[in-house]
Parts: sequence; C-alpha cells; structure tokens
Amino acid sequence: MKTILDLKNTDLRRAVQNVKREAQAIAGGVKVFVFGSYARGDEREDSDVDIMIVLPDERSDFATEDRIRDMAIETGLENDFLFSVIIVSESQMIRFRGFKVFGAVEDEGVPV
Repeated sequence: MKTILDLKNTDLRRAVQNVKREAQAIAGGVKVFVFGSYARGDEREDSDVDIMIVLPDERSDFATEDRIRDMAIETGLENDFLFSVIIVSESQMIRFRGFKVFGAVEDEGVPV
C-alpha cells in the first residue's frame, strides 16, 4: 500500500495532512485518502486533487460534513490546490464498495 510519502509534491503532503488534522479535531476517527491523478503520479498543472474523507458512522451528519468540506476546500485554496472532496461514512464506504470511485480509492488511494 502507498504512503503519504508517495505523493511527490511536498506542499500537497503538508496541505492534506492539515486537512486530516483539522477533520480529526472536528469529528475524530477520520480517515483521509488522496486518489486520482495525484495518487497515480500523472497529475497535470491544472489537475484537481481528489480527496475522500471517511467519517465514523456516529459522526456522519450534514452539519459535520459541511464543516469538514468547507475546511478542506479552504485549506486547498490557501495552498494553491483545488481539492475535490468526497465525504462518506464508514458504512457507505462498505455499502458502495463496488462503485467506481470507491474502487479507485481502494486501488490507488494514498492514506494520509
């Protein structure tokens, strides 16, 4: 499995680590993955950064998700990245495992 060090861009590593730290402060027990072109290492200058944030079921509600999404997008912009953020609960991650986006996270995702 890949690690955060597999992300070539040190500014990106720092930004997504900040996202995880802030998300943990908001909800606790959070898992964060970078997937897509940055995880594969084939990003372009205009690529967005795909991020999936998995919340514990008991912490997954609209208000919490909105706070985390807003924080993540703001963190990305402050660091010159466009973060495309997907937030799901642990049970959704299991239930929708067969969907393409979840397969991408499983296959190429870099845990933060």
